[in-house]
Amino acid sequence: MKELIVILMSAILVNNYVLNKFLGICPFLGVSDKPEDTFASGLSMGGYAAIKLALRNPERFGGAAGLSSTINPLHYGLSPELGGELCIKDAPAIFGADLKLKDEDNLFELAKKCALLPEEKRPRIISCVG
Repeated sequence: MKELIVILMSAILVNNYVLNKFLGICPFLGVSDKPEDTFASGLSMGGYAAIKLALRNPERFGGAAGLSSTINPLHYGLSPELGGELCIKDAPAIFGADLKLKDEDNLFELAKKCALLPEEKRPRIISCVG
């Protein structure tokens, strides 16, 4: 369990650092800083992360796609019918003892906030499973 927490915390810190540095150097690489030109995508949990990234940063991303991704990782992680029963013992370490997604991690809450933006400022979101 301790190893899982160390890996999780390391990934969060490294990913945030890399993401901030990458977004910071994008203009120097010739990458547009216009949201309408910037799109995030990912598979599985990467799809969840891409959608979350766009919804949390609508001023930087014009859209995101999640392919075969979860929309609610807590639901998946605790659903025996989805194979998530293996995660039940680790879920409190990831989501907290109350097993509730924080608003900043909840795609539905983030989408509600983005819905308040003018239509042209909202990121386009695509989620598909096939």
